Amino acid sequence: MSWRRDDLLRHTVPMSDRQQPYEGYQPPAYTGYTGQDTPPAPAWTGTPGDPYASAPGPHATYPAAPGYGAPAYPQQPTDPPGRTLGIVGFVLAFVMPLAGIVVSALSLSESRKAQAPNALGTWGLWLSIAFTVGGLLLFLGYFALVFATAGLALTTS
Repeated sequence: MSWRRDDLLRHTVPMSDRQQPYEGYQPPAYTGYTGQDTPPAPAWTGTPGDPYASAPGPHATYPAAPGYGAPAYPQQPTDPPGRTLGIVGFVLAFVMPLAGIVVSALSLSESRKAQAPNALGTWGLWLSIAFTVGGLLLFLGYFALVFATAGLALTTS
């Protein structure tokens, strides 16, 4: 929404309704800061015999803060190795079974090295093998049907 100048003037408070300061009010005079009002803070020099004490001067150093034993946030648990590849191999089993075999086998290999179970990698491998074998059987069946039809056509003519 865009505001026009007339809208802004309509929504402002009229001058007669504004709060006026009481009579005799004088705003405080601005004196400005000259830097001479406050002395500089003394440098920390420590106690006598303190090994962390610094030499007197305007840029004193302070001892380091003690370290903390525990991290600020707990560590996030990591996924077992090969889990992501197992998911990818499972999906590839339905889309590209040959690639699914390769990726699922890689995921199972990584999982076995870490001695972690990988159900999706196993399912991806078996489904990829099943779909590859099924695809090969369909491919061979199609060509057998084509050659049988071509052979039948040649013998009847």
